[in-house]
Amino acid sequence: MTVLRRLMLEAELPRPVGSTEHRDFRERLREELKALDLDVEEQWVEVQGIRVVNLLAKVVGPEQGTPLILVTHYDSAPRAPGAGDSGSGVVALLETARALRHREQAWRHPVYLLFTDGEEVALLGARGFAEQHPLARERPLLVNFDARGSSGASLMYETAAFNLEIVRGAVRHLPRPVATGSAFVTVYRKMPNSTDFTIFLEHACRGLNFAFIGDVRNYHQETDRWRTLDPRSVQHHGDNALEMARWLGACDWSELESSDDAVFGDLLGLFVLVYPQSWALTLSLIPLFWLVMLGHRRLLQPASWRVGIRLLALAIGLLAIAVAVGVALRFVQRTLPYAVPWDAYSTELFTTYWGLAVLIFVGIGYRVLRDHSLETTAWWVAFGYALLGLVVAWLLPGMSHFFLVPTIAAALFLTLPVGIAWRIAAAALVTGAVLVPATVLIDQAIRSSAPQVLFPLHILSLMPLLPLFSSRTDDRTVPADRAVGSGG
Repeated sequence: MTVLRRLMLEAELPRPVGSTEHRDFRERLREELKALDLDVEEQWVEVQGIRVVNLLAKVVGPEQGTPLILVTHYDSAPRAPGAGDSGSGVVALLETARALRHREQAWRHPVYLLFTDGEEVALLGARGFAEQHPLARERPLLVNFDARGSSGASLMYETAAFNLEIVRGAVRHLPRPVATGSAFVTVYRKMPNSTDFTIFLEHACRGLNFAFIGDVRNYHQETDRWRTLDPRSVQHHGDNALEMARWLGACDWSELESSDDAVFGDLLGLFVLVYPQSWALTLSLIPLFWLVMLGHRRLLQPASWRVGIRLLALAIGLLAIAVAVGVALRFVQRTLPYAVPWDAYSTELFTTYWGLAVLIFVGIGYRVLRDHSLETTAWWVAFGYALLGLVVAWLLPGMSHFFLVPTIAAALFLTLPVGIAWRIAAAALVTGAVLVPATVLIDQAIRSSAPQVLFPLHILSLMPLLPLFSSRTDDRTVPADRAVGSGG
């Protein structure tokens, strides 16, 4: 943080393109690079009638070879001092360069730092570099760092297409905790948001994109200062930058070629599940067939079918209510005047949204299911979740692991010879470990200004808890001697 304070000075003024503060920050950044004994190239380029200045410096590696470029931007939004967005990226790359200069290693590729200008004004610096700089014509591999807040893990949230092998390699080399997931790649590709990395993807470059997104209330606001910036987030940025530079700068990039995308996601930052997207549909069939094979006697009983139909109606009703409440809240957000942007209240809204979702879920779920069999309800919930997972694997394979892991856990735990309440609790624990952290990150990513999306996600992540509303622990759906896995 000392370097960031030195760059931003005590005044911590915004540095939009063309301002005196912007020019002075660039000069201080250039001096920091020279202090690391790096030769600094200035690329003056005019894009869309605006002149911007990119700074480029080679850190280590051979003179020839396809370059690896670590990227961040150094300008800020007009009203924001820009400590997080993206002063954090600037100091993370400076410290990465310092570490690389003092580390002996065999390099296959030259490693560069690129500090782009005009990111906040239509990504001008990245566009000028991609269209006019000679290094861009060599199809470099780029690792971009940005921020959409002031705290949180440095999340690997975007990749180029056909990312299977580079994702496999990245999750092996990234320091723990690893925060990532193909769900974020899927969501981000469908959002209108963009970073410098967007421009490089348009020019057929490969790479990875990192950002932290906690405390979004500070994003593009006057409060985006080094005093509000979490140093742990900056450290995580730097750790990721260093390890990606060491790995990608030394490996054979032909090993990163792939014709498939990856489905991937971390489990509490400790372990990352990775499998080819082409496997998603087949893998999703496994727990579905498993549940049908082991529970068909229970599921085919007429009384059991009534439970299943009622659960389906309950799930559809809960999701419909969630969408309606979300749309209503979105209408309120758009119509009521506020002096401060609604997003500035993201933490309070996040808590409110989750609270409302839990109240709706508990209130309706308990009323509908309280007289049902605990075990029959559990089997139908697991079966329904597996069926929904199959649909997701077909339509949105990047999100299929959110259903694959919970349904495998449910199929396993439901057949264990222990009490049904313990089995449901164990399956719900695994489901929560997979879904809740991801839901929180998605909530932060799209911000609490999209309740029409967030409410259904919250309700969906709570669905595995539906069996707990069933108060009848005995099971008269099938004879006891024929009930599969009846340990309750």
